[in-house]
Amino acid sequence: MFMIGMGVFMLPRSSIAKAQEAGIIASHRLPEEYRDLQVWFVHRHELIYSSALSR
Repeated sequence: MFMIGMGVFMLPRSSIAKAQEAGIIASHRLPEEYRDLQVWFVHRHELIYSSALSR
């Protein structure tokens, strides 16, 4: 299999377990010093969001 491109995502292990077991993706653990980070959500104020997303 030949692949072009690369993507990087930070997801819980449970959300990728099946794809990883099937060999579709590879995962790597973050080094300890990067595991607890403050994350900011950037969005446009004029858009309407669901109540779940607003929380």
